[in-house]
Amino acid sequence: MELLRTIGDSGEPAAIPDLLPLALTRSSEIARQSARAVERLLDCIKPAEYVRFDEYIRVGDIDWKWRREAWAEFRVPDVKRFAKLPEGAASFLGVVSCHSSGYIRESAVRELGNIQSGAELPFLLLRANDWVENVREIACALVLARIRPGYASAFQKWLPLVLRLRLTRRGKNEEIIDRVRELFQRPETAHLLEEGRNSGDRLARRFFYEASLGGVHEGKDALFATALQDSDFHIRVMAIRTLEHRAPSAEAQKALEAAGRSPFSVVRHHALRSLAEKYPDAAKAELLRALLDPNISVREEAQFYLNKEGTVNLRDFYLSNVSTSSGKALAASLAGLGEAGRKEDTALVSQYLAAERSQVRAAALRAITRLDPAYDAAIFLAALCDKSARVGRVAVLGLRKRVNSVGGAGLWAAYLRCKSSAKKRRVLSLIGRLSKWEGLGLLIQALGDPDAGTSEAAAQYKARLWQRWNRSFVPPTKSQAENLRAILETHKLLITPEEKRHWENYLRDF
Repeated sequence: MELLRTIGDSGEPAAIPDLLPLALTRSSEIARQSARAVERLLDCIKPAEYVRFDEYIRVGDIDWKWRREAWAEFRVPDVKRFAKLPEGAASFLGVVSCHSSGYIRESAVRELGNIQSGAELPFLLLRANDWVENVREIACALVLARIRPGYASAFQKWLPLVLRLRLTRRGKNEEIIDRVRELFQRPETAHLLEEGRNSGDRLARRFFYEASLGGVHEGKDALFATALQDSDFHIRVMAIRTLEHRAPSAEAQKALEAAGRSPFSVVRHHALRSLAEKYPDAAKAELLRALLDPNISVREEAQFYLNKEGTVNLRDFYLSNVSTSSGKALAASLAGLGEAGRKEDTALVSQYLAAERSQVRAAALRAITRLDPAYDAAIFLAALCDKSARVGRVAVLGLRKRVNSVGGAGLWAAYLRCKSSAKKRRVLSLIGRLSKWEGLGLLIQALGDPDAGTSEAAAQYKARLWQRWNRSFVPPTKSQAENLRAILETHKLLITPEEKRHWENYLRDF
């Protein structure tokens, strides 16, 4: 008895399979104490972790055969004996429903159907996704039969297992989820909705907000205001989409305007679209403000509606703001000019390539990329060595489609100018996109970089180049062949002898 109490207090659910056979002994006291230990150990498992527990029980460890022979040789009649236990029947049957044998799982699920305490629900939800059709159908029917107000608290507790069914494709999963949502939308379960909206579990909070916003409850305006202030952007977007289907009102308009100043760009985007569609007369000011949003999707949404209205010349708007703005507003104006301007605007934009703020330099470089894709490559090559990683990434994006026109010589010169490993890796990402005859020699040279991260990146790009070697059968030019032969000889210690011989044999054909 003392050992069983110690195991029950250990907080180690892995001991549960060892305890189950003890419940089948002739001693009622041992069976009772085993049941208590199993229940205490099950309480240690969080609802979301029951899936892993199910897998652990079903698959087992490599030493289960000798250490848990009684569990491995479990039979259907043993399940019937568990069902007759006065204590712990739900816990015992629930664990048995995770057995590797489909016959035993089916028998355990049928017996769980006779229990109405709520302790059986997590195991029925697990088996609602069972791969054996008979087990799955029985479990789904039992779960659906329990979706009623008296079980609302149990479904609230085990909601992670309900939501898990969204990720699976077996059984009547959608029907279960829809019915559970409808359960929480009933007036008698409104208090559980409020509790769920304050849950620390993000997925549960989303579910309860979804049920609240879709149900018919009092105080909806306050609910929308709370949802639009939630820390989860998904809930904010959910609230905006729900507002789209409500009749226009001053409160809804005010809520959308507030959502347009959210720190989440996806929320601002949806709020702006809802305002423009439902409140076009009042949306003009918000659309003009959104033209200078730091996010491109929000800017383009505002540009679309203002172009549709035809009352604002976007290019003139951005030109005016470039000349009068600074900081973040200047960066947004330059980005907008890149989206709505003309090729001749590159002269104005290029003046900001040397701006003090990296945000402005990056916006200017990105705008030039859109206004004139064939702009002087030297500007982008210089930006590869910019002290700002943001500017460097924009330079990479501006060059990646024209690396072969830029040439290996220009990229290698930029590589040599870069002092940090991060900057060199930017350049290597472009060298890796060169034609194989030009890029291979440069990557071999980069293998000798004293920085381990840089040489490792060069090795990865070289390996990728080799994987794609036969995608192109273009022969090397005479200068490319001579240059590669020289590099193979001078840097032979950086590659294996087999690689050296392989490429020399290739070059011998030319």
